[in-house]
Amino acid sequence: TAKGLSGGYVPLAAVIMSEALASVFEDSDTPFNHNFTYEAHPVACAAALAVIRIIRRDGLVQNAAVQGERLFARLGALARKSDIIGDVRGKGLLAGVEIVAVPRTKQAFPLELGVGKRLQAAAQERGLMIYPGADADGVAGDQVLLSPPLIATQSDVDEIVDRFALALADVRADLPAAA
Repeated sequence: TAKGLSGGYVPLAAVIMSEALASVFEDSDTPFNHNFTYEAHPVACAAALAVIRIIRRDGLVQNAAVQGERLFARLGALARKSDIIGDVRGKGLLAGVEIVAVPRTKQAFPLELGVGKRLQAAAQERGLMIYPGADADGVAGDQVLLSPPLIATQSDVDEIVDRFALALADVRADLPAAA
């Protein structure tokens, strides 16, 4: 985990794992090297503690859960109407949307169409920043990530999904008909 841990003010990352996974390393001679230049940097750690206090004080984890339910409900409704959304998955305010040529079979668009990057550009034209991904199966596939901030409100979520729907329609209009 990184970035959000210190609010983006200073470089800081952490490794979080279950006790079961940690015990694999503890019970073997295999070291788990995960700390380098920024290990235990006092300024970064102070920033992280301040961010964690704010997250707790402002109920941002609870807000992410509540607004995340709205985000997934809205994206799910969009997926049911779309002929190019294969799946919507994630948790809280982190949503992955799989873009496919044929939702029933999850058949991907040809890689050369660059659908994820096209969708990112269309969303940006609509004032929405999303993250594109590709190669879902190692050969072809497109996904995008929507990641609203923890402070997102109901109206923010609605605006995000509305803009995403417009960008999706823009891209869909330029794609070959689904098989």
